[in-house]
Amino acid sequence: MAKDLVIEIGTEEIPASYIPPALKQLERGLAETLAKERLSCRGLWTGATPRRLVIRAEQLAERQEDVTVEVAGPPKARAFDEEGKPTKAAIGFARGQGVDVGDLQVKKLPRGEYVVATVKHKGRPVTEILGQAFPDLVMGLEFPRTMRWRPGPFRFARPIRWILALLGEDVIPMEIAGLGADRITRGHRFLSPGSITVGSAGHYMEALEGASVLLDPEVRKARILEQIESLARERGGRVHADKELMDEVLYLMEYPTSVCGAFDASFLELPPEVVVTAMKEHQKYFAVEGEDGRLLPYFIAVGNSGPEAAEEVRLGNERVLEARLGDARFYWQEDLKTRMDEKVETLSKVVWQEKLGTMLEKTGRIEALSRHLAAGFPPEVEEAAARAAHLCKADLVTEMIRDGKEFTKLQGIMGREYARVSGESEEVATAIAEHYLPRYADDGVAGTLPGAIVGIADKIDTIVGCFGVGLIPSGSQDPYGLRRQGLGVVRTVIERELRVDLSGLIGRARDLYGDRLGEDAVSLGERVLDFFRTRMDTYLGDRGFRHDEIDAVLSLYCDDPIDAQARVEALRGFRENEEFHGLIVGFKRVRNIIKGVGDLPNLQKGMLSEDSEKKLHASVLTAGKNIAPLLEEQNYTQALKLLVMLRARIDDFFDRVMVMVEDTGLRNNRLALLREVESLFMGVADFSKIVIEGESKGQ
Repeated sequence: MAKDLVIEIGTEEIPASYIPPALKQLERGLAETLAKERLSCRGLWTGATPRRLVIRAEQLAERQEDVTVEVAGPPKARAFDEEGKPTKAAIGFARGQGVDVGDLQVKKLPRGEYVVATVKHKGRPVTEILGQAFPDLVMGLEFPRTMRWRPGPFRFARPIRWILALLGEDVIPMEIAGLGADRITRGHRFLSPGSITVGSAGHYMEALEGASVLLDPEVRKARILEQIESLARERGGRVHADKELMDEVLYLMEYPTSVCGAFDASFLELPPEVVVTAMKEHQKYFAVEGEDGRLLPYFIAVGNSGPEAAEEVRLGNERVLEARLGDARFYWQEDLKTRMDEKVETLSKVVWQEKLGTMLEKTGRIEALSRHLAAGFPPEVEEAAARAAHLCKADLVTEMIRDGKEFTKLQGIMGREYARVSGESEEVATAIAEHYLPRYADDGVAGTLPGAIVGIADKIDTIVGCFGVGLIPSGSQDPYGLRRQGLGVVRTVIERELRVDLSGLIGRARDLYGDRLGEDAVSLGERVLDFFRTRMDTYLGDRGFRHDEIDAVLSLYCDDPIDAQARVEALRGFRENEEFHGLIVGFKRVRNIIKGVGDLPNLQKGMLSEDSEKKLHASVLTAGKNIAPLLEEQNYTQALKLLVMLRARIDDFFDRVMVMVEDTGLRNNRLALLREVESLFMGVADFSKIVIEGESKGQ
């Protein structure tokens, strides 16, 4: 028989950002437990509010399935004596498996004849299994930060206050954090305080709704959207789209009720990002905009109290927002008293990193690197990039940004606004804002060329400097966000289709630090380039390329990300070609012969005696001449087609020519020929990294 299951972990208010990852862990953990314990159900569902994490299972089996397994014991020769009577080994094995020694069977296994016991395992009740397994699952949940509120080692995101665990109408015996499970839950903290007794798992959701708790996040989201969109329409506008804010607000309340407030329209003279940030960062308000996208003097707050308190909530929120916008206006007006050029000099008082100097010094390096990157572009691009680089960090010393205010996230954006007011060109102002892009995984890259150039320069300077003083990411530790910045460089270069010599750029960045970095340039350059190789591996892997294809290219070519991606794309495209297998086999036959061979003398054409080696040499020369321009054009697909044509010559060579002959000169000459073949292939990729069907990697 099957019954519905519900388990609720009741807590103090958990931070909104902690909840979605915890639900994923909870669902994955219970699914793995049920599979391991041979327990079937129709499906799992998770839900949460700030005060509870919940998992439900529909039609969960009450008991494990019975299972019969065969267990191999000692070999037949040890299990029975010469007269066929069971030995102590057989008797002990049977006892250990809980079967009669007479029920043992002899079976022929791959390693010989062994005695086998047929063991029947009777299924355990699901309540017994979950009573033991679920507390361990809860204790294993990971959060960014945890706390301890009772004696003992147990930690959780917030104190646990109650546990509800029901299978059908029955309470599942379990204990978590010193609390025994029961059928008691609690309603909304303000609208329906107190305990609620739940008769069965099937009545759980109904009981919560009656206590003003909307457990399903999708139901809460639909309610919030309906409310805020309706309130915005009433003011002649629409809600300013903000997925990040919606995702956070969703887990801040159990029964959302929205109100619309207003503020003085004079605040709309501030940059719109400032107004939106003042609403969002601390108060979690939604902005309202007109059909033209411009902000209107309204905001929408989503609260966790009933409609009867709406007016009081509105007035309170208006007072709070008025104060924050007043602060923002003061910062803005103070900052406008000095031009951007004047702010740059103040960066000499800001330490970027103790071992790497001030932010003014960093600005100088970014400017030099920007000019290095812009070489070859029209002069106006170089000048715009250099000017943006000179100004790109100036907003860090403004009243709006410094001292960890709620507007700190607007660095770059405020730089753009101050640059506009200071009379800088729109191209320079935009580049200042864009040089921080991408800020996170799903963020876009810079839309302008100067913005992309300055962004790459800034990130390269940070990465090289940090590597040079030992501030290297390790495990989950990456305080300077180097992995994110490295991936940002790769994304910008590839998605903006910029031709960049990473080794040269890294070397230039190293030189600009002078004697601040103790490590020699060659060693540092290799380590930083390897760091970027890993970032490119991640980028290409996320776009569906196979690991062996990526490895085949990046093991040789990672200086130019655009070129590396073109090579990987050619390998993936050619993999569907029926000749691909032959291409790889041909190369690996060559590689296997010359593997481990050291330096060789140059090939002597006059020493080629066999017809097969002469033909192979001629084919290599012809292919080399034809492939060279294709490599210059990055036409790697066509280059692969020419390489395939060598397969027949390679096979004929191995069929007719003995390479490892006693004559040292002849042997080395033939090895030199094969090395030329290898070199021709390696001009595209290291094909030894490619795994073909029926072969394990590294074979």
